[in-house]
Amino acid sequence: MKIAIVKLSAMGDLIHLGVFLPLLKELLPELSITWVVDEAFAPLLENSPWIDTLYPLPLKRAWKSRDVRSLLEMARALGRLERFDRVIDAQGLLKSALIASLIPAKERWGFDRASAKEGLGALFYHHGVNISYKEHILKRNAKLLGESLGISISKPLRLKEAFGYSKEALERVCGLLKVSPKKKILLVLEASKSNKIYPKERFLELARLCPEEVYLLWHNDPLSAEFIACNHPDAILLPKLNLDEVKALVSLMDGVVGGDTGVTHLAWAMERASVTLFGNTPLERFALEGERNRALRAEGASDYDKGDFSIAKISPLEVRERIEEVL
Repeated sequence: MKIAIVKLSAMGDLIHLGVFLPLLKELLPELSITWVVDEAFAPLLENSPWIDTLYPLPLKRAWKSRDVRSLLEMARALGRLERFDRVIDAQGLLKSALIASLIPAKERWGFDRASAKEGLGALFYHHGVNISYKEHILKRNAKLLGESLGISISKPLRLKEAFGYSKEALERVCGLLKVSPKKKILLVLEASKSNKIYPKERFLELARLCPEEVYLLWHNDPLSAEFIACNHPDAILLPKLNLDEVKALVSLMDGVVGGDTGVTHLAWAMERASVTLFGNTPLERFALEGERNRALRAEGASDYDKGDFSIAKISPLEVRERIEEVL
């Protein structure tokens, strides 16, 4: 069976779906998987042994620059793809449904109008899967994949190798790490939204509580990382890394701590110990917990309130206690 999965972004969403791929291949050994993704996030899925074909689209770039010619060429290219047995829109947005509708397919699947984030997209599917939008994201993905492929899925099959990385990325990252018997803790200092970011002052307090080697990962805000490094000389400030290198880095860490963001979700997916800090996003929908994974949410947090920065209320001491539980 040949299927195409449409899941364009973002990092966390790709991870929540990608962890099911090893199980799909185990249950359906002849399954061929093509994944349609925005080019900005394609490096996250590159080197995955579970994806047969990765199809990156310059969608965000073309849309932002209003490049109509690129958008039209993209649509024509999708229409020229081979015919798939199933096309599964796992994003639940109107734009992802439109992209799914352009791909030749015997059947198109997605969330039904009552279950998708943008219900109008359901008009473009042959079959819609019904599950409350408030259900946990892993449960939603399991039901969508299970019903569309005619199999029973209870939970994802996480593997350290589920998100592969290149030899070059591993070599570069190894060159950045100290050679010592100490365990290594990665602090993820940024997130896609400001109210998901644990304040740098709190991260500094946490770093001072850690006897392990502490590494600082940043993306767009080097000043926060420099603040911590200047005030805690033992903390190791990493250079800016690409997604391939981030995957390699996470695989080498003993523990990862950060907000509700892609890198902490990646740690869970790659079976590394982690502590994820939540502010205004609900635990019941996004917490990824396990034997070596913990989630903390601030008291008084308000679901999806853009003005809620309650993540700052989480005590560094409480975070440290959770780290000790999972290491």
